[in-house]
Amino acid sequence: MSAFVKTSIEFGLTLLFYGLLVALLIGYIGLADAEKQTIECGAERVVPHNGVAHFESNGAYFSGGKAQTQQQARSGNYSLELSGQMPYGMSYSIPTLRGNEKIKLSVWRYASNHKNKTGTLVASISGGLFWEGSDKVVETDENGWEKIELTIDPLLQFRGKHLRLYCWNPSQESIYFDDMHIEIEREEKL
Repeated sequence: MSAFVKTSIEFGLTLLFYGLLVALLIGYIGLADAEKQTIECGAERVVPHNGVAHFESNGAYFSGGKAQTQQQARSGNYSLELSGQMPYGMSYSIPTLRGNEKIKLSVWRYASNHKNKTGTLVASISGGLFWEGSDKVVETDENGWEKIELTIDPLLQFRGKHLRLYCWNPSQESIYFDDMHIEIEREEKL
């Protein structure tokens, strides 16, 4: 084997070694892109799932399909109507938290009397380990629909726990919810 070929092979192996070393270092210090997932529910499609009516959107299932209504809709033809008879809906589950998530969710809320502002976005872990809700309005459209948001950053201590994200109306009056948007960003490094 000639000296040139031998030197070329050694140079290639050295480049490969340093390339792998840099890639590992970038992954270790967290410079690599985080994993992102977006899930949406427009309350348009209701299907049976585990024997119960659920909203379905791109393979994701949200409970509360039996509360679908045409009374109000922000987009499409339907929304979710919550009241005293059915205070919870559009629930999405993350069965096993990794402990490295940052979750941002939003939904559009409409109250026909424009005074009832009790509709809330909630994130909770069973057993009372974690509960956080928000009715913070970040935007209002020309038809009176209000966008509410909630951002949570579950602690590592909740790793392996089941998280539920849902809409809640603690009042007796009807409140409508539409166009739920969930962004889950998982950090590469724990």
